[in-house]
Amino acid sequence: MSPSTAGTLVVRANVSGGQVVIDNEETNVVIPAGLTYTFTDISPGQHSISLVKSGFTSTTETATVQTNGSVEVTLIMNPIGNAAPVAVAGADKNCIIGAYYTAYFNGVYNEYTAHDRECILNGSASNDPNGDTLTYLWELVSGPAAEISNVGLSSTYFTPSTEGTYKFRITVSDGYLESEDVTTIEMIRIAGKITFTANLEQNHTGSEVYTMNADGTDLRRLTDNSYRDGWPHWSPDGNQILFTTNPSGDGETFIIAKMDEDGTNVISLSVEGISRDWSPDGEYLLYAQKHGGLYQLYEMDKNGSNPRKITTGYKKYFAYYSKDGSEILFNMEVSYDGNEIGLIDRDGSNYQQLTNNNQTHSFINWTYDGRILYTTASCVGCDGTLYVMNTNGTGSYAWPVPEGVTDINTFVMTDDGQFVFYQNADGKIHVMYSDGSDDLNFGISGSNIDYHPGP
Repeated sequence: MSPSTAGTLVVRANVSGGQVVIDNEETNVVIPAGLTYTFTDISPGQHSISLVKSGFTSTTETATVQTNGSVEVTLIMNPIGNAAPVAVAGADKNCIIGAYYTAYFNGVYNEYTAHDRECILNGSASNDPNGDTLTYLWELVSGPAAEISNVGLSSTYFTPSTEGTYKFRITVSDGYLESEDVTTIEMIRIAGKITFTANLEQNHTGSEVYTMNADGTDLRRLTDNSYRDGWPHWSPDGNQILFTTNPSGDGETFIIAKMDEDGTNVISLSVEGISRDWSPDGEYLLYAQKHGGLYQLYEMDKNGSNPRKITTGYKKYFAYYSKDGSEILFNMEVSYDGNEIGLIDRDGSNYQQLTNNNQTHSFINWTYDGRILYTTASCVGCDGTLYVMNTNGTGSYAWPVPEGVTDINTFVMTDDGQFVFYQNADGKIHVMYSDGSDDLNFGISGSNIDYHPGP
């Protein structure tokens, strides 16, 4: 055919050796090792193209050739009886954007290095019915820009910095056939800040008060003493921190103090006790002080004046104001292994014991919607399970936690209810989605965590 009235057809294939068939007529052209053959004299119009090879099937493609134009088709040959692989990109999920830390001990103190948190892409459930070896290809389909660490692994990761909805596709191939699947990952960076007790440097004999952003960035030590500082609590406006200090260094005489959120302007209130909470209206401080040898709950004005005892009876531990400040939640020691949970009005009236099962309910706090989070264990030192119940002690059930989390200690929920910060059995501070769907280990040890939504 004259070149002026012919077109070009490029035939590509995944396997060499197949004879090209155009419009049901064999061409005697065999796909070479390079897997591409070009016809330069194909008549204009629509053509059907396939391949023939013993022991294989072939797809059929339709190509429309134009005068002096060029068109390409790709044909897939598959051994007879070979089933397509199955691509599994993993379930849609949430993933927290944040930082985690690794420590290096330089002989005097620990040095901490922050790292961006990676989010896992897990295609390991992909499989081939015939047991063929698979190859993998990960691609970002939509969402903010993200670089995948190794696109050719069944499981890999990317490091997000931008909130948003990311959609990724995995394509798996057995060398003949391909299949694909997509997964959607919702990324969020937690707003706000936390404060906690820790001894991260290891050259201190006591504990210190730290803060960091809720996403793990901007880790700061606020106190720097040779004795114990701890039990920090944010003021409602986030500008100050209530905490406990032990300037005598005897491990027994604790003093209530306040400081600005950056650790400056430390003020000792000259009141003995252990800090427990700051009232929602910002006017009062809750603390525990020994009375008759047992810690009881007290309240005082924010400047340390007008102290008043609220509770009697059993030794009291943790305590928190309700969201409206009208009630106080606490736990108490009724026997060696029996730490029970109580609720009392702010003026000390209307005492209620919410649990009575001789279990160790070591840790408590409020949920964002006014229910009670608490842990239950069979003994002091045993692993605790996280539960939630109503304020009258009814409706108790186990709270969902991430896979592998077996013992949760001090915890606090964000004001919107989306996340829970907690100390895990490994001593490290973690944050999880409230439904247990994702967990970020910050890599730093700490306890007595308190959260503020910011700024």
